[in-house]
Amino acid sequence: MAYAQLALALASSASLAAASLLLPENRYDSAVLALAIFTMSMLCFLIAFSGKLDALRARLGRSQEKEQQLQALLDHSPAALILLNKHFRPIYTNQKFHSLSGISDDSVPDTADIERLLSLISEETRQRIRSTIEQGRSWEGELHIQLADREEYVAAVASATKDEQGNIEHYIFSCEDISENKAIANRLFVREHYSVLTGLPNRQLALKNLQRTIEQQGEDASGFAILHLDLDRIRFINDSLGHHVVDRLFRETAERLRRCINDEQLLAHLGADEFLIILGEGSCSDEASIFAETVLSKVSERYLIDTNEINVSASIGISQYPDHGRDAETLLRRAEAAMFAAKGKGGNQFSFYQAGMSSQAEYRLETESQLRRAIERDEFKLHFQPVIELGSNRLVAA
Repeated sequence: MAYAQLALALASSASLAAASLLLPENRYDSAVLALAIFTMSMLCFLIAFSGKLDALRARLGRSQEKEQQLQALLDHSPAALILLNKHFRPIYTNQKFHSLSGISDDSVPDTADIERLLSLISEETRQRIRSTIEQGRSWEGELHIQLADREEYVAAVASATKDEQGNIEHYIFSCEDISENKAIANRLFVREHYSVLTGLPNRQLALKNLQRTIEQQGEDASGFAILHLDLDRIRFINDSLGHHVVDRLFRETAERLRRCINDEQLLAHLGADEFLIILGEGSCSDEASIFAETVLSKVSERYLIDTNEINVSASIGISQYPDHGRDAETLLRRAEAAMFAAKGKGGNQFSFYQAGMSSQAEYRLETESQLRRAIERDEFKLHFQPVIELGSNRLVAA
């Protein structure tokens, strides 16, 4: 439009100027000259206006292009973004926010939607986030959100923008769904810390829980007991019936032991035919003895696996905190020593740890430890025994 006006003004100015100069009767006509001057002024104004308009149009085009690029960047961000005013009314949300929150892309979330989402977060966490933001700092953390049909884990960052007077103008929330990463981490944790065969905590997790139980003991704590259980004659059953039968035997034993414990006690599968039971705080020797007798009775009941009737027994070693050790490794090692003592008496019984017990477990661990240190310290001395052929008096081997 501006170019058309410019062309029209140029044509009119040229016509009037030609008329005033070429037509004799109009050469000195003041009205024509005034019109020509006015037209030329308008022409100059339109030229300047047209240039300014082109600059504004170019600037607007660049601004729209940047806005489109920014919008594309925000919509393709892996994080859900939401901008709220100081009254917690939503100003902007990207597409990821809609997919994460379950709000339709066609609808703009309102205050009620925001309050509904915030209600899924515990009150304590909400207060901590608000307090952190009001102190001028950003809050970062993981949120566990329980929805009607699923649960989600979200890595969130919350911050605020302030005006020159230091008053909050906007709240900015950035959230990223980490549910899949959390699920993978949980599966890896289960694989690393639980027995694949029985689903019970393995030796590594059992030691961690045992150490945690020790650390929770106060100065006036009455202590607790642990039981190390080992099934008798498992090698004979494995050789005669096969490992698949033995695996089912382990699973059935784990189930029987589960039914023996309560919520304050912990059951772990240390590996192969070994199990660990951590009794609750304040468990005395009498309670440990009664519990061990119950476990021996349950384990000795007949097993029916496929067409096989199997009878097994167990040997149990018992150690007590703090009398027999003040750390997890020592307690477990001494319970194992007591178990070997019970097995040495014929099995199907339990034994408390006593100072000076000679156990295969303690000897094996100590020997292994000494051998490892000996290699590191170059403490082995190598000797060769020569083999001489007497007929020729020749060295033939060593």
